[in-house]
Amino acid sequence: MMFPFLKTAITNLFREPATEVFPNPEAEGLGEYRGRIAFNPESCVDCGECIKVCAPIAITRTEEPAEGGVNITRSFDLTSCTFCGTCQDFCEEGSIKLTKDYHMVAEDPADLVVSGVTFKKDIPGHIFCDLSGCIFCGICAKTCPQSVITVDRKTKTWKIDYEGCVKCGKCITKCPKKVLSFSEEEMVYPEPAAEAAAPAEEAGGELTCDLEKCIYCGICKKNCPQDALEVDRKTKTWKADHEKCVQCGLCIDKCPKKALSFGGAAEQAAPAEKAAPAAGAAAGVAGTSGAAGAADKPAAPKKAAKPKNPPEYSEGGDDDLICDLANCIYCGICKKNCPVDAIEVDRKTKTWKVDHDTCIQCGMCVENCPKKVLSFGKPAEEAAPAEGAAEAAPAAATAGAGAVAATAATASAAPAEKAAPAPAKAEEEKPAGPPPEYSEAEDGQLQCHLADCIYCGICAKNCPMEAITVDRKTKTWKVDYDKCVMCAICNDKCPKKALDFK
Repeated sequence: MMFPFLKTAITNLFREPATEVFPNPEAEGLGEYRGRIAFNPESCVDCGECIKVCAPIAITRTEEPAEGGVNITRSFDLTSCTFCGTCQDFCEEGSIKLTKDYHMVAEDPADLVVSGVTFKKDIPGHIFCDLSGCIFCGICAKTCPQSVITVDRKTKTWKIDYEGCVKCGKCITKCPKKVLSFSEEEMVYPEPAAEAAAPAEEAGGELTCDLEKCIYCGICKKNCPQDALEVDRKTKTWKADHEKCVQCGLCIDKCPKKALSFGGAAEQAAPAEKAAPAAGAAAGVAGTSGAAGAADKPAAPKKAAKPKNPPEYSEGGDDDLICDLANCIYCGICKKNCPVDAIEVDRKTKTWKVDHDTCIQCGMCVENCPKKVLSFGKPAEEAAPAEGAAEAAPAAATAGAGAVAATAATASAAPAEKAAPAPAKAEEEKPAGPPPEYSEAEDGQLQCHLADCIYCGICAKNCPMEAITVDRKTKTWKVDYDKCVMCAICNDKCPKKALDFK
């Protein structure tokens, strides 16, 4: 029975092996494979964060005295390690990395232990806090890997357990006011009652936000160490819990629009206060004009006289979108091109309305209007005849029908002059070739689906870092990836959902 197998074995002795000798060729793990740990002891600050977060207790630390300091050996037992990568995530110095090396088969268990020796110099003194500049924000306590720092904002106290401190220096690096340092000076804790009022006096008022500048990006909320801020983009609300706020100033430093300040309530109220005198001044001017008109009775009817087909404008301020209702044909093109659906048009009732709160003034309705009856604020051309009406009226009365005919001829020639550049514009808009479907971007970066983009500029206006550039005339969309923080505000605000991360 064994003879057939023996014949096969003898035959294979003279053949080449069907397999390749390990480890040739060498290959790395694919994708996000987490393999053998690589440890760089030179960048390690001995904070102990990796040991604290290691679930299988695969990391150990030993130390030996050395001249001028101590040698610290940190070992990683790969037989116990689950390769979860938590130690790598918590190491702020980047001393721990999980490579794609999967060669972890060995006969000697010592070959599956990764270790490194860090020489830590003797640092004279201990952590010292300058309480006169401390704002008791608690960032040092949250950063401390050994949890030896205690901060109480109510009593304005700061304490540290020197026996548990490993002098890693993380608290010094993270302190926003730079009041921590290594010093041999002993801490002197003043009475809480005496120091309680000092920070309030130096603060200069509560944290305020200039809502006109605010773009509700949420960067202030992300940087607040006490979670005292609430920002809602949808409802355009910004709130601060002043009891939690420690006035560390991080939100002010990080705000891209510089809309935050301490004690800015008076500054925010200033425009409203200035508006009242301005309104009064306007009323005074109007009253003066009325008095002058009343004194000159013959001239009043000529000023008040309306042209045969006067322009009737929709309601709006000086910078708001306004429609010349007399020339509007209610075609609805402006409504179709509005990216935020702020315009309502009804042909039957001949009504045109715009929601100024929703309008972002992108200008697409103005550009696409076939009758050119839309503008931001009343056109400047309408103000000139009004100012010169007093002088024009007598001249028109004297000239008679000939002057009217001349005016009509001039008016009819104006549209012809404006219509001339139309063919040249059409030639400029001819595409040189098929446009790209997506903007250029690498994996993980922001990209734009150019086929769906209407170049409204909403993304550029809402970008807190001003990283996006949009040009409607040339139909170009660009992003500066060095400035982009991938906050996704542009993605949320895009009316056509043309933005995403590749």
